[in-house]
Amino acid sequence: MFSSSQIRLGLVSLGVIGVLYVASFYDYILFHAFAEIFGMVVAYSIFIFAWNTRRLARNSFFLNIGIAFLFIGFIDLIHFLVYKGMGIFPNMMGNVAAQLWLAARGLQAVSLCAAFVMIRRRARAGLFFAVYGFLTALAFFSIFVWKNFPNCFIEPGGLTPFKEMTEWIVAFLFLLAAVLLLIYRKRFDRQIFRDLLYSTFLMILTELSLTLYKDVFGFFNMVGHLCKIFGFYFIYKAVLEIGLTRPIRFLFLDLKNSQERLALDVVELEKKENELRLAKTELERSNRELEQFASVASHDLQEPLRKISFFAERLAAGENDAQKERDYLERVLSATHRMRTLIEDLLNYARVGTRAGSFEEVSLSDEIQTLLADIEIKVAETGAVIQIGELPTLYADRMQLRQLFQNLILNAIKFKKKDQTPQIEIRATPSGEGMEIRVIDNGIGFDQKYAERIFEPFRRLHGRAEYEGSGLGLAICRKIMARHGGTILAYGRPGEGAEFVLFFGGASLKKPELVS
Repeated sequence: MFSSSQIRLGLVSLGVIGVLYVASFYDYILFHAFAEIFGMVVAYSIFIFAWNTRRLARNSFFLNIGIAFLFIGFIDLIHFLVYKGMGIFPNMMGNVAAQLWLAARGLQAVSLCAAFVMIRRRARAGLFFAVYGFLTALAFFSIFVWKNFPNCFIEPGGLTPFKEMTEWIVAFLFLLAAVLLLIYRKRFDRQIFRDLLYSTFLMILTELSLTLYKDVFGFFNMVGHLCKIFGFYFIYKAVLEIGLTRPIRFLFLDLKNSQERLALDVVELEKKENELRLAKTELERSNRELEQFASVASHDLQEPLRKISFFAERLAAGENDAQKERDYLERVLSATHRMRTLIEDLLNYARVGTRAGSFEEVSLSDEIQTLLADIEIKVAETGAVIQIGELPTLYADRMQLRQLFQNLILNAIKFKKKDQTPQIEIRATPSGEGMEIRVIDNGIGFDQKYAERIFEPFRRLHGRAEYEGSGLGLAICRKIMARHGGTILAYGRPGEGAEFVLFFGGASLKKPELVS
């Protein structure tokens, strides 16, 4: 549906077209004079307005057009004066007027296309004066002095091939300007955009009409000038009417877009702030863990060192008691072994992130079979029975995957019940887009309230006298799962065994080229 203002505009336009059409038959020179004078008034008005608002505009889009229209209006003035039938220059024929018309419309089309280069920047007015002044002078020298401008109209034959071809080129340039306008439409007020688009398409019709006329007073010449009148009217509306009646919409036509871009920037800034806040929280958590880690690691390393130092001193004292010296030596070796184990576990914990391998296709079934071959002596000593179900192929770090399941299996063997054969089951079940792998044992279990504590570095639920170890095994498991984008949870009851649930997401099951 059309608004009332659009209907009024349409009716007025039809009335104007009718009057001008009748006037063209009554006195074509009068009609032509009206068309050219109207165009010149619009052209000079656009220049004056663009020039006086140049310091307020946020870019040089309209300044470029305004200065170009100063020279376009001047060329149109000379075209008007030399037009056949005016009597001012009686020796001038239709060819010169056609040449000047072509120069003016070509400059107009070029200036519209060039304006979009300036839509994001500002330039000195002197640059536009120099460029358009040079092009105008070149056209005048070529037409009036050097007389090497190609013929455009030959009487009584009509348009030359050069004129027709060049009009098509100019029409294409106006079409290019329309495409650029559509591309940059969000940088304009809606009404300014619409009026500029109408103006550009009317100028295309102007050029196409002027490839068809055979007589400077003919029908298609009249149609072309009618289209030019309305083309200039809409650019007048885009610049002058809106500029004078609603200057904020014109002078700050980038303001709305700047606000929209600013709103997007604010959203992005808030997103960055949230990311920084999360990163800060994570850093603080990591620092606390590092302090705790360093404190506990230092304590656990000092204990075997004190033992080594104490018993080494007793050996050096030379008590001449072979049994005692042998006992001291065994204690030194035991402390050394514990220290070596602790250091190796500390390195393994640190290397999860720093010396990680690349991800590759890993058959989990094959990898666990290889792992069992490596620990077969430990398995044989305890008589452990390990049942392995059908397991998936994962895209993972092969060595870390092996370390993960080695820690879980050896844990299940270590925390077995006295005088009971360890029973360990490893099975997989789909879970959404991912896969859950469960490691279940019949060992001593644990109280569920400690389900999170057992994953903390150096956290132990039992004394070292009962069960050896550094307290880093499960911490390493959780760190490996985090690197693989997964999770590990623990479930247990005292005396009823434990169950560890490993969740691998869909990315671990897809081919590498599909993992983003």
